[in-house]
Amino acid sequence: MMQTEPHIDRHLPSEAGHSPLSMSAYGSAFTLDSQVLLNGQRELLIRHRGQLYRLKVTRQGKLILTK
Repeated sequence: MMQTEPHIDRHLPSEAGHSPLSMSAYGSAFTLDSQVLLNGQRELLIRHRGQLYRLKVTRQGKLILTK
């Protein structure tokens, strides 16, 4: 089964008025606005090497990643 990359609309405006997806100064790494990643939700499950992680927005607006 061939895996495909998730579609990210690189033209959506962000809160700061810049692209939600941009290249960073760290080589091939890129920056993705959390608003785009979370897609209006307060938490997101991320599968990494067979393990599930939970990315959650706190009441204070901070991000917490737990296993």
